[in-house]
Amino acid sequence: MNTEIYSILNVMKGHLKNSPPIATSDRQTHLMVQASHLQVLLTEEAEKNAIKAEKATTWIIRLTWAIVILTVIMVLSIFLEFPKKTIESNKNPTLGTQQSEKNDSSTKIQTLPKRSKDIPNVSK
Repeated sequence: MNTEIYSILNVMKGHLKNSPPIATSDRQTHLMVQASHLQVLLTEEAEKNAIKAEKATTWIIRLTWAIVILTVIMVLSIFLEFPKKTIESNKNPTLGTQQSEKNDSSTKIQTLPKRSKDIPNVSK
């Protein structure tokens, strides 16, 4: 933030705590001038922040569209690749059986004993 904003706030606080030896109307006029200057500075800061937010929003929209396009490409590539694999498996019927035999031989299921007396080295 602009450092001038903080200095104006400190001057305004000082006028409220310690009343300077000037007339009340002059003090009020000075505070009104300081307040309007403060409003101008805060408006400028708000404009800068709005521009930054607009740029960030544009980047978010661009990135969102990039994600959408990449997702569409991935989905289309999956749909275009899937028929090729089914056509290849229809041409070579042994391909599917070889894979299922590999899965059956490599999968070993180990069953656990049901009672604790069947388990060695277990004391009650």
